[in-house]
Amino acid sequence: MTTRKDSSSQVLVRGYGSYTGRARRSKRVLALVTDLPLHLLAPFLSVFFLNQPPLPELHILAAWIGFSLLIHFIPRHFFGATVGGWIWGLRTFDDRGTLERATGAATRLSSWVLLLVSVQVSIGMLQSILMFHPMLRQASITALPEFSPQDTEEKDWSDLSFYFVTGSFPRQVNGEAVWYLLPYGKGPPGRFPPLVIARLPHEAGRLLIEGPRTPERLRGKRGLVRSCLTSPAPDLRLSPECLLVRRELLQRHTTDMLPSGKSPTTWELAWFEVQPGPGRVPREVEIPIGVRLTARSGTELVHRFILVHSSGRQQTISLETRATRDQPNGDLPLLEKVVRSLLVHETLDQPLAWVDLRLSRTNYGAIRGGGNLAKLAHGAALLISKATVDPADREAYFELAGLSLVLLKKAGKGLDSETVGSVSRPQAMAVQKFMRDVAIDDPRNAQLEQMLRDTKGF
Repeated sequence: MTTRKDSSSQVLVRGYGSYTGRARRSKRVLALVTDLPLHLLAPFLSVFFLNQPPLPELHILAAWIGFSLLIHFIPRHFFGATVGGWIWGLRTFDDRGTLERATGAATRLSSWVLLLVSVQVSIGMLQSILMFHPMLRQASITALPEFSPQDTEEKDWSDLSFYFVTGSFPRQVNGEAVWYLLPYGKGPPGRFPPLVIARLPHEAGRLLIEGPRTPERLRGKRGLVRSCLTSPAPDLRLSPECLLVRRELLQRHTTDMLPSGKSPTTWELAWFEVQPGPGRVPREVEIPIGVRLTARSGTELVHRFILVHSSGRQQTISLETRATRDQPNGDLPLLEKVVRSLLVHETLDQPLAWVDLRLSRTNYGAIRGGGNLAKLAHGAALLISKATVDPADREAYFELAGLSLVLLKKAGKGLDSETVGSVSRPQAMAVQKFMRDVAIDDPRNAQLEQMLRDTKGF
């Protein structure tokens, strides 16, 4: 490339116009600020459309930095300037470095206008990330009154224990039975079954009850968790300690609440506390306290209550549902009633005693022989409850397998076959795997396997 100097101080570059000399540092800064929206594009798209948390894993952070470097260096390599550099009249040459072009008043005015637009867009993108994602936003505070089924509602609810909580769980909805399932997952006999699913009728959704977890970093820090989520002061809410607390508490939930490939269009974050009536809560138990998280994608909704015990142990109860014109929040009132009825225990002694008392009053021989679907569903729920508080009890699994086989035969006879069949066979197969884990030497394993083969035609 050839150049020549005229009588002024300008440098004339053939094919590119005139440049006055080395680019001033102030113009380089202005060009960088103008480019800022492009550098924020990767985290913005990741948070909004790929459901990535704004406090990402190292490999995601590396991808964001790599994208930013590409945005900066590729235009400079091929065109000699970034978008911001072009707006501010900068050009990079291999043999002379970055030069700036002489510009008129109109060009300078348009550059300043575009800079202001760029700053506004950048601020909007940052505010959207801060206000949108629950990892950074402030949680509201919600008080929920306690719930206890009235006499007219008792037939719709069952008092059950799942893991460390006891409360009222739906037995039927609009006169149709709620089916509880214990999907297979590694855990028993030494650990808890990872999940319980309650299928609501009429495709109203699923209630998910997860096993307990205790993040070591949050052990005994419920007060700190509350402050980090609800504080209106950004310097506390976004302090390094609180960012670690939020990451430990929320990151798993924000990434797994919706099916893979779907990103929430809105989030809701609240700190909730149930307000019990006088004298209702014994000293040895706690009221439900913790986080309510809602993810919405179109009409799909997931409401999740994360119960936070004073010791730091967490247990989540979620509802997967759909929004309708009449119910914009889906069946959230049903989930709230469950949470408002709960008592949270420090140990498994009381939940186990409660379940054992209910089982001692239940005649499973009569339930299997009677064939009433509602009683079969309730009997299965009690046995699943038992498995969550005593995961090594082989009798609970075997009795649950027996009920599942009875349901399989009913499905084969056409009795509500679509619902019963979709529940009974997966449950029987899951129980078979649990039995192998809990009691590999039990001769009933072979009987169960043979019975499952015999019902393949159902």
